[in-house]
Amino acid sequence: MTWQGTTWKLAAYVNVGTGTEILPLPDSTICPRCFSFTFDTDSTATGQSLSNTIVVELKPRLIIWSRTAVYDDLIGNTALFYAAGKSLVSFSLEGDQMKLFYNDKKDYMLFRKQQL
Repeated sequence: MTWQGTTWKLAAYVNVGTGTEILPLPDSTICPRCFSFTFDTDSTATGQSLSNTIVVELKPRLIIWSRTAVYDDLIGNTALFYAAGKSLVSFSLEGDQMKLFYNDKKDYMLFRKQQL
């Protein structure tokens, strides 16, 4: 798969065992680009959380981190986003859905490919 140029948006935090959503997402009409990223290479992407520029790396280590330092990590949804992003263990791609697994693969962040 060629990742470069593709954009992905967070759709849900999901528990693997139950298949249920862990935490509701912020209203996307308030911030339509929040929790989304676009790959600029086949292994790195940039995007945004509520207030920060984020970086997603697939190699050499799977991680999501904040390039800027406005402390939106203290807000519920964003705190989970950063905590999960720092503890990613694997990912899978199924059609237009990407699952980034964290918490020893007990949970994942579900991202959906966006059509621009």
